[in-house]
Formats: sequence, structure tokens, C-alpha cells
Amino acid sequence: MDQLDAIAYGLNRCLHIAYPIIRTLIDIILLICGFLMGGVVGVGSIIAMSTTGMGINTCLKFMDYLKKKKMHHSNMRVTIGI
Repeated sequence: MDQLDAIAYGLNRCLHIAYPIIRTLIDIILLICGFLMGGVVGVGSIIAMSTTGMGINTCLKFMDYLKKKKMHHSNMRVTIGI
């Protein structure tokens, strides 16, 4: 977990707003600040900004699922069909 995720989780717990929304708002603020300081905003920046929160949330839900099922590396290949 990096600093942005820690801030997003803290705001999630305090404000009870969904993690992807908070993470996207943080990314928007940082994108605007970067642009105002002379940075370049392109299509990749917009795509990354709008999908990072959802992607991290999806990965965390999958990891929670594996944790609840107590999946281990030995049976992971069978579980995901490799």
C-alpha cells in the first residue's frame, strides 16, 4: 500500500465514501496540480486517472475472496484454471 492508498482508505473509513470514488478524486486533484505546475496531460493520464481506483478495488476484492476461501499457492493453479 502506498501513501495515496493509505489516504484513500483513511477517508473511506471516516467519510464512508466508496474507495474508487475517493481514489479517483485524489487522482483528479493531483492531475490538476501537475497541470498547473507545467506538466503534460494526455489521453494516458486521463485513462489512468479514471481507472486506477476501480482497478485497485477489484484486485482487493479478489484478494479478500481468496483470503476467505483460504487459498494457498499449491491449489491456486487449479482454482484459476491454469
